[in-house]
Amino acid sequence: MHPVTDNSSRPALAKRSLAARLATIAVIVTLLVVFMACGVATVSNAPVTGTRYVLPTFTPEFDTSVQQTVIQFCQAISDGNYNQAYGYLSAHYKRTVSSPTQLANQLPSRGKIAGCMEFGEGHFIKESGDHATDSVMLMMTGGPFGNTTDAANVGLVRVGSTWQIDSISQ
Repeated sequence: MHPVTDNSSRPALAKRSLAARLATIAVIVTLLVVFMACGVATVSNAPVTGTRYVLPTFTPEFDTSVQQTVIQFCQAISDGNYNQAYGYLSAHYKRTVSSPTQLANQLPSRGKIAGCMEFGEGHFIKESGDHATDSVMLMMTGGPFGNTTDAANVGLVRVGSTWQIDSISQ
């Protein structure tokens, strides 16, 4: 014996699938039109390939070494290597945070900094001359609220050709 199947729902499923495909195509066309209107995409007739679509590429509007400094600092924190993380601090900030151990407890009202992650893939970096800021997520443990994840701002200062962490604030 073969199980009885009800094929009455198949046309509706096919219609939904077609509707979903059409909706996806509509979104793609809309985005292309918006990109073209903003001047970030062009459509041209190339003799060999026919119609060609050129989509925008992301070009950072900041010195990428700012982001790399924050990422490396956060990686050291997340690895529990506070000695390495301390090496990313400016001489000015080291007067406030006098040791790698103190770095872990920099925000005592929130607990110990146990992890760190650069937030926004560089989209929140603001750079002006020799100063910059970036956003991070700090994983805190042992604070009055237990384990938490908090947003924080990292201030950086350019010293020579390198960026150094000059502040951490919430």
